[in-house]
Amino acid sequence: TVFYHEGVKMAKILFISHMYPNKNDYAYGKVIYEQALSLASNHEIIVIAPVPFVPPFFKYLKKRYAKLKQIKKENTISGIKVYYPRFIVFGSFLFCYTGLFMYLSIKRFVKKLHEKHKFDLIHAHFTIPDGDAGAKLKRKLHIPLIITIQATDINYTIKNCPQKLIKVLSYADRIIVPTPILGEKLSTYINISYEV
Repeated sequence: TVFYHEGVKMAKILFISHMYPNKNDYAYGKVIYEQALSLASNHEIIVIAPVPFVPPFFKYLKKRYAKLKQIKKENTISGIKVYYPRFIVFGSFLFCYTGLFMYLSIKRFVKKLHEKHKFDLIHAHFTIPDGDAGAKLKRKLHIPLIITIQATDINYTIKNCPQKLIKVLSYADRIIVPTPILGEKLSTYINISYEV
Protein backbone atom coordinates (compact mmCIF):
# COMPACT_ATOMS: atom_id res chain seq x y z
CA THR A 1 0.00 0.00 0.00
CA VAL A 2 1.31 3.44 -0.93
CA PHE A 3 0.20 6.34 1.25
CA TYR A 4 0.25 9.96 0.14
CA HIS A 5 0.26 13.09 2.25
CA GLU A 6 -0.27 16.32 0.30
CA GLY A 7 0.96 14.65 -2.89
CA VAL A 8 4.14 13.23 -1.30
CA LYS A 9 4.62 9.48 -1.02
CA MET A 10 4.81 8.51 2.64
CA ALA A 11 7.77 6.19 3.15
CA LYS A 12 8.07 3.79 6.04
CA ILE A 13 11.56 4.35 7.42
CA LEU A 14 13.43 2.32 10.01
CA PHE A 15 15.93 4.52 11.87
CA ILE A 16 18.83 2.68 13.53
CA SER A 17 20.86 4.70 16.00
CA HIS A 18 22.51 3.73 19.27
CA MET A 19 22.40 7.46 20.07
CA TYR A 20 18.78 8.46 20.53
CA PRO A 21 16.98 10.18 23.41
CA ASN A 22 15.56 8.02 26.18
CA LYS A 23 13.72 8.68 29.42
CA ASN A 24 17.00 9.21 31.29
CA ASP A 25 18.52 11.61 28.79
CA TYR A 26 16.37 13.53 26.32
CA ALA A 27 19.44 15.42 25.03
CA TYR A 28 21.28 12.23 24.02
CA GLY A 29 21.35 12.02 20.23
CA LYS A 30 19.20 15.14 19.90
CA VAL A 31 20.36 15.84 16.33
CA ILE A 32 19.22 12.40 15.19
CA TYR A 33 15.94 12.83 17.06
CA GLU A 34 15.36 16.17 15.28
CA GLN A 35 15.94 14.47 11.91
CA ALA A 36 13.41 11.79 12.76
CA LEU A 37 10.92 14.39 13.97
CA SER A 38 11.33 16.43 10.78
CA LEU A 39 10.75 13.38 8.58
CA ALA A 40 7.80 12.20 10.69
CA SER A 41 5.64 15.02 9.36
CA ASN A 42 5.52 13.28 5.95
CA HIS A 43 6.68 9.73 6.65
CA GLU A 44 6.21 6.89 9.12
CA ILE A 45 9.33 6.64 11.30
CA ILE A 46 10.12 3.81 13.67
CA VAL A 47 13.37 3.94 15.64
CA ILE A 48 15.57 1.10 16.85
CA ALA A 49 17.95 2.55 19.46
CA PRO A 50 20.02 -0.40 20.73
CA VAL A 51 21.32 -0.08 24.29
CA PRO A 52 24.34 -1.94 25.70
CA PHE A 53 23.31 -4.93 27.79
CA VAL A 54 24.12 -4.44 31.47
CA PRO A 55 24.45 -7.56 33.66
CA PRO A 56 22.34 -7.20 36.83
CA PHE A 57 25.26 -6.71 39.25
CA PHE A 58 26.86 -4.00 37.06
CA LYS A 59 24.13 -1.52 37.96
CA TYR A 60 25.72 -1.22 41.41
CA LEU A 61 29.19 -0.39 40.06
CA LYS A 62 28.62 2.93 38.28
CA LYS A 63 25.78 5.40 37.81
CA ARG A 64 26.15 5.06 34.03
CA TYR A 65 25.33 1.34 34.20
CA ALA A 66 22.39 1.99 36.51
CA LYS A 67 20.97 4.53 34.02
CA LEU A 68 21.32 2.10 31.12
CA LYS A 69 19.53 -0.57 33.14
CA GLN A 70 16.61 1.81 33.75
CA ILE A 71 15.87 2.41 30.05
CA LYS A 72 12.57 0.76 29.13
CA LYS A 73 12.36 -1.59 26.14
CA GLU A 74 10.11 0.83 24.25
CA ASN A 75 8.79 4.36 24.41
CA THR A 76 6.97 6.93 22.29
CA ILE A 77 8.70 10.30 21.98
CA SER A 78 6.86 13.10 20.17
CA GLY A 79 4.65 10.54 18.43
CA ILE A 80 7.59 8.41 17.21
CA LYS A 81 7.78 4.82 18.40
CA VAL A 82 11.24 3.99 19.77
CA TYR A 83 12.49 0.53 20.70
CA TYR A 84 15.54 -0.02 22.91
CA PRO A 85 16.69 -3.62 22.41
CA ARG A 86 19.80 -4.73 24.29
CA PHE A 87 23.02 -5.81 22.59
CA ILE A 88 26.33 -7.14 23.88
CA VAL A 89 29.29 -4.73 23.92
CA PHE A 90 32.78 -6.03 24.68
CA GLY A 91 34.59 -2.72 25.09
CA SER A 92 36.72 -0.64 22.77
CA PHE A 93 39.13 -3.49 21.93
CA LEU A 94 36.33 -5.19 19.92
CA PHE A 95 34.84 -1.93 18.63
CA CYS A 96 35.19 -2.94 14.96
CA TYR A 97 32.84 -5.91 15.58
CA THR A 98 30.19 -3.97 17.51
CA GLY A 99 27.94 -3.80 14.45
CA LEU A 100 27.94 -7.58 14.18
CA PHE A 101 26.97 -7.93 17.85
CA MET A 102 24.23 -5.34 17.36
CA TYR A 103 22.90 -7.14 14.27
CA LEU A 104 22.81 -10.52 16.00
CA SER A 105 20.88 -8.97 18.89
CA ILE A 106 18.24 -7.12 16.83
CA LYS A 107 17.78 -9.16 13.61
CA ARG A 108 14.78 -11.23 14.77
CA PHE A 109 13.05 -8.24 16.30
CA VAL A 110 13.59 -6.11 13.18
CA LYS A 111 12.34 -8.94 10.97
CA LYS A 112 9.08 -9.02 12.95
CA LEU A 113 8.77 -5.23 12.71
CA HIS A 114 9.37 -5.40 8.96
CA GLU A 115 6.68 -8.07 8.54
CA LYS A 116 4.26 -5.70 10.27
CA HIS A 117 5.30 -2.34 8.76
CA LYS A 118 6.94 -3.26 5.42
CA PHE A 119 9.74 -0.69 5.63
CA ASP A 120 10.74 1.12 2.45
CA LEU A 121 14.25 1.82 3.67
CA ILE A 122 16.70 1.72 6.56
CA HIS A 123 18.41 4.91 7.69
CA ALA A 124 21.43 4.19 9.91
CA HIS A 125 23.43 6.82 11.79
CA PHE A 126 27.17 6.23 12.31
CA THR A 127 29.00 3.62 10.26
CA ILE A 128 29.83 1.43 13.25
CA PRO A 129 27.87 -0.02 14.87
CA ASP A 130 24.58 1.20 13.32
CA GLY A 131 25.57 1.23 9.64
CA ASP A 132 27.20 -2.19 9.92
CA ALA A 133 24.04 -3.65 11.49
CA GLY A 134 21.98 -1.81 8.86
CA ALA A 135 24.06 -3.27 6.00
CA LYS A 136 23.46 -6.78 7.31
CA LEU A 137 19.72 -6.07 7.68
CA LYS A 138 19.62 -4.66 4.14
CA ARG A 139 20.96 -7.94 2.78
CA LYS A 140 18.57 -9.99 4.91
CA LEU A 141 15.42 -7.94 4.23
CA HIS A 142 16.25 -6.70 0.70
CA ILE A 143 15.48 -3.03 1.35
CA PRO A 144 17.61 0.07 0.58
CA LEU A 145 20.04 1.55 3.10
CA ILE A 146 21.01 5.15 3.79
CA ILE A 147 23.95 5.83 6.12
CA THR A 148 24.54 9.22 7.68
CA ILE A 149 28.20 9.73 8.51
CA GLN A 150 28.96 11.50 11.78
CA ALA A 151 32.14 13.17 13.03
CA THR A 152 33.01 10.07 15.10
CA ASP A 153 33.26 8.09 11.85
CA ILE A 154 36.00 10.42 10.58
CA ASN A 155 37.76 11.17 13.86
CA TYR A 156 37.76 7.64 15.32
CA THR A 157 36.24 4.82 13.26
CA ILE A 158 38.15 5.34 10.01
CA LYS A 159 41.44 5.33 11.93
CA ASN A 160 40.63 2.20 13.97
CA CYS A 161 38.56 0.15 11.50
CA PRO A 162 39.33 1.54 8.01
CA GLN A 163 38.56 -1.65 6.05
CA LYS A 164 35.34 -2.26 7.98
CA LEU A 165 34.18 1.34 7.39
CA ILE A 166 34.86 1.10 3.64
CA LYS A 167 33.06 -2.26 3.41
CA VAL A 168 30.00 -0.97 5.32
CA LEU A 169 29.77 2.16 3.15
CA SER A 170 29.94 0.01 0.01
CA TYR A 171 26.53 -1.46 0.95
CA ALA A 172 24.85 1.94 1.31
CA ASP A 173 22.50 3.09 -1.45
CA ARG A 174 23.07 6.68 -0.31
CA ILE A 175 25.64 8.25 2.00
CA ILE A 176 24.83 11.51 3.77
CA VAL A 177 27.26 13.85 5.51
CA PRO A 178 25.84 16.64 7.68
CA THR A 179 28.41 19.28 6.59
CA PRO A 180 30.62 19.92 3.53
CA ILE A 181 33.72 19.91 5.76
CA LEU A 182 32.94 16.38 6.96
CA GLY A 183 32.44 15.33 3.34
CA GLU A 184 35.85 16.76 2.38
CA LYS A 185 37.49 14.89 5.26
CA LEU A 186 35.78 11.67 4.19
CA SER A 187 37.08 12.18 0.63
CA THR A 188 40.68 12.27 1.87
CA TYR A 189 40.27 8.67 3.07
CA ILE A 190 37.94 7.14 0.49
CA ASN A 191 36.73 7.99 -3.01
CA ILE A 192 32.98 7.61 -2.60
CA SER A 193 29.97 9.70 -3.57
CA TYR A 194 27.93 11.37 -0.85
CA GLU A 195 25.29 14.03 -0.36
CA VAL A 196 25.45 16.92 2.10
